[in-house]
Amino acid sequence: MESKKLTIRQSILWNTCGSLSYLGVQWLLTVLTTRLLGYEEAGILSLAMSVTNVFYAISIYGIKNFQVSDTEDKYSSAAYLSSRLVTGFGSLCLCVLFLAVGGYRMYQSVCIFHYMCFKLSESFFDVCTGFYQKNWRMDLMGKSMVMRAAAMFVLFTVSVILTRDLQYAVISMSVGVYLILFQYDWKNLKRLGISTIFEGHFRECFALLVECFPLALYLLLSTCIASIPRFFLEWYCGSKQLGIYASVAAPTLIVQMGASYFFNPMITVFAEYYGAKNKTGFIHSFSACAKATGILSLIALVGGKIFGKIGLSLLFGKSILPYEYLLIPLIFCTILTAVIWLLGSILVVMRDFFGLMAGNLASVMISIAASIYLIPRYGMQGASYALIAGNLAGIIILGIYLKKDLDQGFKKNAYLGTP
Repeated sequence: MESKKLTIRQSILWNTCGSLSYLGVQWLLTVLTTRLLGYEEAGILSLAMSVTNVFYAISIYGIKNFQVSDTEDKYSSAAYLSSRLVTGFGSLCLCVLFLAVGGYRMYQSVCIFHYMCFKLSESFFDVCTGFYQKNWRMDLMGKSMVMRAAAMFVLFTVSVILTRDLQYAVISMSVGVYLILFQYDWKNLKRLGISTIFEGHFRECFALLVECFPLALYLLLSTCIASIPRFFLEWYCGSKQLGIYASVAAPTLIVQMGASYFFNPMITVFAEYYGAKNKTGFIHSFSACAKATGILSLIALVGGKIFGKIGLSLLFGKSILPYEYLLIPLIFCTILTAVIWLLGSILVVMRDFFGLMAGNLASVMISIAASIYLIPRYGMQGASYALIAGNLAGIIILGIYLKKDLDQGFKKNAYLGTP
């Protein structure tokens, strides 16, 4: 394979096309589950997503942003691959332990377990995307996500229609994405000169896991921020209410993911500017990310206000219309989540792990307290209020640390040329 590098614009385009395809299919699965199996099954799917997101965060360990900003190749490709095998197996064991003591019904536990197996395919794909991004071959990443999205949609839909059973649908799409992972991504890594053998390198792997441990805690905390209100919603109100809430929330995910797909390719750029002490370039890149997030947010809020009722009706039918009032607060939640992701990614580049921990720990604590207080009083809307409160707390603290790091990081020998 020719080792060509793409421009930043080409990388963003491929990343956006692939990621939006993958995201689009993921929320379409929620729509299909609601339409074909009902709100109860949609609630179980949402519960599986919420639970496994926490263990998925453990499996990816926050390493990707470290990996793509490792411009000096401090760790080998074997170390990154081997570490993913360790964290993936560990997260699966923790998930099984959680299900054993979680008190869920057997069918819920089975669906959650199978969905966790599916999430592990995303975990291994995550480390592949790190290699793609470092080699500026995000076209390969985008094509892979398009193929994965197509396989998921076809296999999940056919399985639901034939079996009317959520667990078999999840198993079917898992088989499809694993085949693409090994038949497409693994082969592309080899062509890029990256070994896909899980070599020993125990010491290097251990050192990587130790160094990235603060990132793992950060990612776990940031994942919990969004998952905690849903845990409490299912606990207080049941799977059906969670299914309704998740159905209304499904289209709003495009906002935060669309924003993240723009600034994720910029992480390497931030790292290069920060390493070169190019403050002008760094600020210019941050401004571009902030403007893109702001424009997307404005479009989402206006579009949700004007077309939200029609869109929800087309997706889920008239039975969802009494819950249209949930939409705008949920869109606001996704906007705040996108902002937290942006600030957190930049602090990773700056290696300010303490700031990451402080901001996200505050978000989690506020989210827990707000969920306990608000959900029993306001039901589904209380879950959104709790998430908004947690996100705002995190944004304030992360913003304070970012300002401090900018002042200190570019204080000496700052390059003030054009970006």
